[in-house]
Amino acid sequence: MKILKSTALSLIALMAVELIPQSLVEATSSSDYNCDTVNATDTGVCGGLFSAGLGGGRRKRRHLASSEDNWMTEDIKHCLDESYDTAVAIEHGHFFFVGIPKDAPDCPTVVTDNGPDAVKNLVPHVTILGSDEMENQTPNKDKLFLFGHAITLGTYVDAINDLKSFNVAKADYDVIENNCSTLMFEICKKVGIDYKELETLANIEAFVGKSIAADTDVVEMLRAGYLEHNEGLYETAKFRVWNWYVGDEEMTRHFVKSYMAAH
Repeated sequence: MKILKSTALSLIALMAVELIPQSLVEATSSSDYNCDTVNATDTGVCGGLFSAGLGGGRRKRRHLASSEDNWMTEDIKHCLDESYDTAVAIEHGHFFFVGIPKDAPDCPTVVTDNGPDAVKNLVPHVTILGSDEMENQTPNKDKLFLFGHAITLGTYVDAINDLKSFNVAKADYDVIENNCSTLMFEICKKVGIDYKELETLANIEAFVGKSIAADTDVVEMLRAGYLEHNEGLYETAKFRVWNWYVGDEEMTRHFVKSYMAAH
């Protein structure tokens, strides 16, 4: 009887499955996110910085991390010894590592993310939210996950420079196993953040899981990504029933925890 009941639930869930897109493209690979020019318009990642709580102004500077001459400005150089809070922001499934000045209002907020280059490989980008050009540039900390780990801006800049050649090739991108958050974890390692410490891991899992679960497009990408790794009628039915039973937030938390364990 239990087997029949399980089979019936699986078939019901399978019949309810929406068509899964064959190609998986992370939200960040849209051309809208290619805003590497100075004072780029409020679109894509640039716009996402603000809806993710990273300041209220409309002007910002975003550059390839490898273009150090463009982003290593005087307002950064004079703040290298200042203490910075570290945090994670998420917008539409895209991850940002954020450095926020603790006690230096004249110093910029520095944001790093892994965004597409001209051929859609994910490469490090740096966005400078400078107090000299922003209106209300202070981040909304309610929309961030704070690591509780302070570093100097110089330590953060060293990590960026160490990782400026880091990339996720278009062919190697995988929403389940190798996505834009990989850079964030590499930065954590460089600056001494132990994101696998049990309490920190649980807090990140909760924050990221909740943030991703609120975005139906990203949830569907995760479903599609999982089923690309686990093909077949049985795996599809089993996954859909499990997802129905635990809900989207628990599903995303599971993927986040597994991803962090693997990296």
